[in-house]
Amino acid sequence: ANVCKIGASEYTKISSCITAADDNVQTTIVLLQDRTENINIPLGKNIILDLNGYTLRNNGNKNSMTVK
Repeated sequence: ANVCKIGASEYTKISSCITAADDNVQTTIVLLQDRTENINIPLGKNIILDLNGYTLRNNGNKNSMTVK
């Protein structure tokens, strides 16, 4: 099942949404369900993460999100 979207395009992983976002362009990623995933937002990405009432949790003892 798809877990997030950018506009009308839906993805199965938040990391896929981040990869799909254009560099240096403000992009809103909207969650479509609760998600457990560790994500990295690399330098050059301008991401707004809209949790949309859902929860983003980390895998194990790792950080949920790393912003570079």
